[in-house]
Amino acid sequence: MAATDRERIADALRYLAPGHPTGRIWGRRQGATPDEAQEGNVWAADVDDLATILAAVLAGQGTVDELMRRHRL
Repeated sequence: MAATDRERIADALRYLAPGHPTGRIWGRRQGATPDEAQEGNVWAADVDDLATILAAVLAGQGTVDELMRRHRL
């Protein structure tokens, strides 16, 4: 069975750091410094949720902003 776009995206996100599978990804505020720690984070999402959003955007089912709000990320 061929992998779906969503599955390929999830795998790509999950294995961004070789040898360290990723389960959750944080988005940092532009310009955030390491000293700001948690305060610099503006969103966080599970890899599978992000893959669903990216696959939907690529399929023309909405914008990243719309889908992030819909998924409450």
